[in-house]
Amino acid sequence: MALVGAAVVGITALSLAKVNSISLNTMKANNTALQAYQFADAEAQLVRATDYASLAAKAKADIPNSNGFQSEVSLSAESNYSDTVKQKTATVKIYRTGESTPRISLDVKRLSKEIQPSGVPVGTIIAWPGSSAPTEGGTWLLCNGQSCTGYPALVAIVGSTVPNLHGRFLEGTITSPRTFLEPGLPNIWGTFGNCEEQSHTNSGAFYPLATSGGAAPDGRGGINYDFNATRCSSIYGASDTVQPAAYLVMYYIKAA
Repeated sequence: MALVGAAVVGITALSLAKVNSISLNTMKANNTALQAYQFADAEAQLVRATDYASLAAKAKADIPNSNGFQSEVSLSAESNYSDTVKQKTATVKIYRTGESTPRISLDVKRLSKEIQPSGVPVGTIIAWPGSSAPTEGGTWLLCNGQSCTGYPALVAIVGSTVPNLHGRFLEGTITSPRTFLEPGLPNIWGTFGNCEEQSHTNSGAFYPLATSGGAAPDGRGGINYDFNATRCSSIYGASDTVQPAAYLVMYYIKAA
């Protein structure tokens, strides 16, 4: 029994040693990958800060005080980004000393002329859930009919005032932008006839009530009719105006 116990203890210790070794190796690998990325990012920052005309490849060389890392920068041939702008791609590679395969590789595209992103064009209308104007991406005016004469680019699109969109929805069109549509609903219809007590017809919003209590000239009882649009659709009577389901936001238009 003592021998068996000793064997079990020995196997358990060996297993624990292997687990600890695997965990340690994993931690080392993760740490190495993180260090490689940090060195690559630092080198990429240098490439971005270098003037386009001065871009050059760098042969593999030791990174000072890196504890066994090397860096290399290759440079692609120049190509056309547009009719007036050229481009090159610098590829940053980080190695462990003695290894031929890089631990990490980053591509940095450089342009011969800096191009500012166009962003959102003037005249763009956005739905904004806040109670004050957005502060990013330019100057935004509330769409309340106010003057915009101080913004020539916007005046060229919408005229001297921004649209008043209070209580309005934006509707897509392919023919008549900037046109205001007024509220409207389909017609409510109904018919009735042959108003005899036992024989009558009705349709749509009209419906018969009880007999009028009197008699028609020919001695037959009459029927009263009522009119109720909810008989056509339950949406009628649900509000005092035309009101589709909605979520209230503020409309802003980009002025500059």
